[in-house]
Amino acid sequence: MNRAKFLFVLLSLLSLASCSKEPVTIGFIGPLTGKYSDLGVQGRNGLLIAVEEINAGGGIEGREIRVIIEDDKGDPSRAVEAFDRIADKIFVVIGPMTSSSAMAIKPKLDSSKTVAIAPTVSTSRLSGIKDYFFRVHPDLRVRTRHLAMFSIEFFKKEKDKRWCFIYDLSNWQFSEDFVENFLEVLTREGESNLTTDIKSLSWFTACKLGYFGGKEGVPLEVFQRLMEFKPKAVVLVTSALDSAYIVNWLNGIYPPPVVFTSDWASTSAFLQRLNVSNPKVFLTSLEPPQLSEEAKRFKKLYFDRFGKIPNFPAMQSYEAVYVFKEAFIRAKGKKEALPDALTTIKNLKGLLSSISINDFGDVERPCWIYTIKDGSLEPVSY
Repeated sequence: MNRAKFLFVLLSLLSLASCSKEPVTIGFIGPLTGKYSDLGVQGRNGLLIAVEEINAGGGIEGREIRVIIEDDKGDPSRAVEAFDRIADKIFVVIGPMTSSSAMAIKPKLDSSKTVAIAPTVSTSRLSGIKDYFFRVHPDLRVRTRHLAMFSIEFFKKEKDKRWCFIYDLSNWQFSEDFVENFLEVLTREGESNLTTDIKSLSWFTACKLGYFGGKEGVPLEVFQRLMEFKPKAVVLVTSALDSAYIVNWLNGIYPPPVVFTSDWASTSAFLQRLNVSNPKVFLTSLEPPQLSEEAKRFKKLYFDRFGKIPNFPAMQSYEAVYVFKEAFIRAKGKKEALPDALTTIKNLKGLLSSISINDFGDVERPCWIYTIKDGSLEPVSY
C-alpha cells in the first residue's frame, strides 16, 4: 500500500471512529411561550448557535452535542416537570432562565447529581452554596446596589423623595431579592445623610406594589395606587413586556417619574414596545458599551439567522454552552467530575466579559448603567 492510500485509509478510520462516539446530550429549559418568552426564545437561539458551531468543529472531543428543548412557560412547576422528563437522558441542563424556576428544580438537580448552568438566573438565594447549580450571570446584589447608589446620586438635590417599587411575584425569588437589596441601600445611605432638623423622619417614603404576572398583565390596582401615591421615582422589577406597559402609562398620565429597572427588562422586547423615544429610564446590563469583535460577530450571526437583535439571554446562553464544553474536556467526559471541573474555570473568554467560576458555582462580572435615547440603549457613563 503506497503512502497516499495509507493516509487516506487512516483518515477514514479516524473519521469513522469519531462519528461512532456516543453523542453528548444536553437539555435546555426556559420559557418559549408566555410573557417571559423573550428570555427563553433568545436563550434557546443562543444555545443553538453555540451547539452548531461546536458540532461543525468536530464536537467535544469528537462527540456530537445533541439538544433536548423544554418549554417551562416561565412556571416553576412546569420547570420541575420538564426536568423530570429529560433528567435520565442528559449530561447537563442549560437553564432555567428565571430565578423561581431555578429554585424549583434545585432539589432535583442535587438528588440526581445533574449540573445546571443557568444563563440568566441571578437571585442571591442561590449564592454561596456548594451544589449542582452553576451560572454565568452574577449575583444580583452587585448590580442592584450599583443602580441604587446611582439613583441616590441622581436624586441628591430632590426634596420630594417618594419611591414606588413595582415587582412581579411570579418570579419572586428574583424580584423580592432585588427590592430588598435596593431598599437596603436607600435606607443605609439615607440614614447616614440625615440632618438634625429631620432626624426623626425617614429621608424617603416608599410604597411596594407586588403582583402576580399572568396573561392579564399588570393589574389595574397597581395603576390606581400610582395615581394616589404620585411617586417621583419608580423601581420596576418586572418583565420586558410589563415594564414597557408601565413606562408607557407613566409617560401618558402625569409628569412622569424617573424609572429605574432591573436588567430583567433589558431586552429588545422592552424597547420595541415603548411608545416614547426618550423616557426617563435607567437600567443595568452586563453588556459592555464597547463590544468585543467576537460579540459583534455573534450579534451579526444571530441577526442573519433569526432576524432579530440578540440581547443578554442569547449571549449568555451561548457562553453557557462554551463553559460546559470547557468543563466537559477538563472532566474527561465524566459526568460525576463535571462540578469540580467547572470550579476550575478562570478567565475563560466570553462574549460580554471573561468568566471565572468560584467553588460555589457563582461568577463575578462587571455591569453598566444605561438610559434610553431615541429608542435605543445608551450608556450613562463608563
